[in-house]
Amino acid sequence: MHDPIATDDEDLPGASDPPSEKEWADFKTLVGRDRPIPAAYADFLHTCDIRRLKDCVFFDSPEGPLTASVVFPVTREDRAALLRHLGHLRAEIGADYFPIADDACGNFFLLGCGEANAGEIALWNHETGALLDVAPTFEDFIEGLYPDRKPAKKKPAPASGSGWIS
Repeated sequence: MHDPIATDDEDLPGASDPPSEKEWADFKTLVGRDRPIPAAYADFLHTCDIRRLKDCVFFDSPEGPLTASVVFPVTREDRAALLRHLGHLRAEIGADYFPIADDACGNFFLLGCGEANAGEIALWNHETGALLDVAPTFEDFIEGLYPDRKPAKKKPAPASGSGWIS
């Protein structure tokens, strides 16, 4: 990922602690014990403070820039969003994908966990049910994320008659 975001932790969603062994085992059960989970995804969840991935843009999509609004944590305290969406998505797309992030518009970034799509990243469109191939590997997806830039803070307008002209 490029240019880490420098913000206060309380502004960021998700968990900063890596999942415990039990939390990781519970997560693997959710995905399916026989389903492949890419080592890069496991390493990422164990080493990255995912709170720093709020509103990142993936520019290299076939349909142009996509925003990963929130990356779902797998820790027990913070995986409510993942659990909330997993059942619905499984009914829509089957068990060969699981959600790793959303775009805040109802669409989900999915990590392939089937034999034919292991490690691939797709975007599920909630309006059409279509899957868009986003990246061939989880590593490519993470490398392509760039923090979304907030608008620069504007200077307050000067007091009337100060002589300062913008």
